[in-house]
Amino acid sequence: DMCAQHPLLSWAKSHGSTLHPDIDFFGVSPEGTRGGFATRDIPAGAELLRLPVELTMQGRPGAMEGPLAEFLDRCGSINPVVRLYLFVLYEWKVAEDSPWGPYVQLLGETVSEDLPMFWSAEDLHHLQGTAVV
Repeated sequence: DMCAQHPLLSWAKSHGSTLHPDIDFFGVSPEGTRGGFATRDIPAGAELLRLPVELTMQGRPGAMEGPLAEFLDRCGSINPVVRLYLFVLYEWKVAEDSPWGPYVQLLGETVSEDLPMFWSAEDLHHLQGTAVV
């Protein structure tokens, strides 16, 4: 199973994550949408993914360490989304030494320009009330 052998999933499991075996986390729908897809019926209430908080990337103050955190702390109040973008870019730059190396390397291979930072004001309006805007 290629999905089970993917470096990102191996990394996540080695850091305490659990992943349901009947989900293809790198699936592609017939329409070309990427995402996690069930490979067979999964009973209601089954745990699909458990991700320790330590593996989450957070752009909030106090959630980062190192040179970027020091820089952002000196900058004062910065939009949380901008903080997170800078954090991801920094971790991507130092991917070999980053705790999130497998994740940011995957981003570099799979992410297109379809990120909120490139969206129109009209599209961003749909995110009002979320932590994204």
